[in-house]
Amino acid sequence: MAIWIVEGKMRPQTSFIFDLDGTLTDSVYQNVTAWKEALDSENIPLSMWRIHRKIGMSGGLMLKTLSRETGLDITDEQADRLSKKHAEAYKAMRSKIMPLPGAIELLSMLTSERLRWSIATSGGIETAEINLKALGIADAKRAEATQIWVRARRLMSQESPV
Repeated sequence: MAIWIVEGKMRPQTSFIFDLDGTLTDSVYQNVTAWKEALDSENIPLSMWRIHRKIGMSGGLMLKTLSRETGLDITDEQADRLSKKHAEAYKAMRSKIMPLPGAIELLSMLTSERLRWSIATSGGIETAEINLKALGIADAKRAEATQIWVRARRLMSQESPV
């Protein structure tokens, strides 16, 4: 339940926030494969299962965690390269990103019932756009999601390092 200000008055209204990868779209394994490809390109030997366990974290947090767990030293510059390589590899698999059964119908029903909903993701905007397009999310809603993503990233960057 959220409180929305409608016509100058605070009113409770049921609202929904959905995760994107693995909740609305079938994209987890594409994410794992893209990270594996990026890591391999930098000669960082990590098995798929180790990467899979970290899906759901932001790319930066995932790399910090993997670095700490494995003892590998991943520099900030290397992390930036890895994130870009991940986005490129993920983009190459965009035709394989599909909505999960019922996801489009659910969002459509919520919209028709005038219930508010948003999508959250810890992923980068490049990969989020691919998922939003797979869901058939209109440009206006994608723009709203982009604004939310930018605000969330600003907040996350203010957190203390892990």
